[in-house]
Amino acid sequence: MKQGSPEWFAARLGCVTASRVADVIAMTKNGPSERRNTYLYQLVAERLTGLPTETFVSDDMQRGIDMEAEARTLYELRADAFVFEMPFVPHPKIPKCGASPDGKVNADLLIEIKCPNTATHLDTLLGFADSVRILAICDVDRERRESATARVNRTSGRMIRTTPSQPAKWVSSPA
Repeated sequence: MKQGSPEWFAARLGCVTASRVADVIAMTKNGPSERRNTYLYQLVAERLTGLPTETFVSDDMQRGIDMEAEARTLYELRADAFVFEMPFVPHPKIPKCGASPDGKVNADLLIEIKCPNTATHLDTLLGFADSVRILAICDVDRERRESATARVNRTSGRMIRTTPSQPAKWVSSPA
């Protein structure tokens, strides 16, 4: 069963999916969030009508869908492993819940493929997705100083130093 096929949509009809779990638990300080309620109503409508909810697909999302096969092939070449495409997999214990991993490499390894736009990809690679950017001058190798980018993770308060020639290193720990 190929992801996006009529059989795939039928298998996940009315089910809470792994990609939407955040919507299931979404809360505001006053109670359930609008996202949570909207998803609940979508699931109820799917179960009552037997029809999948139409969803919006942005240009970036379509790009990711279009590039997924190529990304899977690149992973296979770099990892020297075959990736088996996965159908919708029902949760073994929770009824009406499941996931559609993008692939299975072996019994212990599932993969999820993302093909983000360039700006999002760079942000992820640099590790700044959930960080505050701070330009700093860091002593990298004690013999020379070079510009580096430091970031402070909002959650942990840790500062990380990165340079183009050196992987990230902790330069301070949480208080």
